[in-house]
Amino acid sequence: MCIRDREERAREAERRVRAEERVRVSADVHDIVSHTLSMIAVRSGVARMVLEQRPDEALAALSAIETASRSALDELRAVLHSLRDAPGDLLGTGGPLTAGPAVERPTLDHIRSLVERLCDDGYPITLALATDAGAPPSVEESAYRVVQEALTNVVRHAGRVATSVDVGRGPEGLDISVLNDAPIIDAPGAGQGTGHGLAGMRERVALHEGTVAAGPRPDGGYALRVHFPLPPIDRSGHAGRTEAMRRA
Repeated sequence: MCIRDREERAREAERRVRAEERVRVSADVHDIVSHTLSMIAVRSGVARMVLEQRPDEALAALSAIETASRSALDELRAVLHSLRDAPGDLLGTGGPLTAGPAVERPTLDHIRSLVERLCDDGYPITLALATDAGAPPSVEESAYRVVQEALTNVVRHAGRVATSVDVGRGPEGLDISVLNDAPIIDAPGAGQGTGHGLAGMRERVALHEGTVAAGPRPDGGYALRVHFPLPPIDRSGHAGRTEAMRRA
């Protein structure tokens, strides 16, 4: 292979990495902002309704808004920090973007606190998270974002309906399902995947060669099922346990 061919292959590989990183960053920013603003809208509505009669509840809602805002800022800083060591100039600024100290990126374990916060806001969500559902860090972060986006859509479009989240490691990879008992009626084209959130989710999962299936359930409600292909894990002769959390 001549030098020119090797250089062209190297440039093509770098362009592919840049494109994938843009998809990831765009999806991260969308998910963080969309989820946080939805939660702020819910909690500010609660604060407004109970401000005069139940000021303690209003204060708790305002405190939750402050916490959610700070958390979102930390997550956005983490997204920007991830660009510091990215190859090339992903944003066209003349060089890699720098940011402050690294912030912990979300993992499968963070799904528990995500569900807990929504349960505290009155959303009846059940969570089944396999204790052996570990995956590479990039897959775990994408899995968290998938669940975050799915629950954000429930909050925005379905309301306080019974919802189940199941995350488990099967023989062919990591599987996620988010099911709710009411149709998501306000998301234009959600079933066909034309909404920005679902489209971004498909792009994110595609980076890991995974699949997304979303749409109304035959018996009513809405279903999202995502699969991340991964190598088989050694279960040492016993089946993995599942940690279940149910809160009304």
